[in-house]
Amino acid sequence: MHLLRERDAGVAALALGFLVLCYGFMRHATVPRWAALLMAGGAVVAVIGQMIFSTALLAAGDIALLIGMAAVGMEVLLETGDKWEHPAVFEGWGGLLPHH
Repeated sequence: MHLLRERDAGVAALALGFLVLCYGFMRHATVPRWAALLMAGGAVVAVIGQMIFSTALLAAGDIALLIGMAAVGMEVLLETGDKWEHPAVFEGWGGLLPHH
């Protein structure tokens, strides 16, 4: 039972990472909004499915993640050469975290 809890914590941490990534995608409109929402929702549904041993929920979450990530991948693959040569410059966390 102890191993189960550690695995669930790892899956939940991965989902949290996806949620933060999707927040950034939506905040800066770098990918279609629906793709970010599918990834975020899929991550949450997959974690719930994992924790309650629901194969159907886990599969639904994984499919949503797959579709969302495929859309993000297509955005990257279809980038023009000009955008690759002149990428956006990272200018800090935009007020999300305090500067030191």
